[in-house]
Amino acid sequence: MVCVGYHRRRLGTSLFRYILQATKTLTITVNTSLFSVPFYRAMGFVTDDEQTVNGIRSTPMQYGENSIQ
Repeated sequence: MVCVGYHRRRLGTSLFRYILQATKTLTITVNTSLFSVPFYRAMGFVTDDEQTVNGIRSTPMQYGENSIQ
């Protein structure tokens, strides 16, 4: 979670790009809240169907070579 004063400053984008350059991982998977889906889509993640586990709603998303088809 990011402090409200730092929202919309492209910190998440910069961090994600750094991770992509620093890692050799072929696929990155996240289970994101519904509010974060637009950010991850903009970063190139693809989505699977929304799911609810133990009462918590999330959207599985993947980035990379082995992305969800």
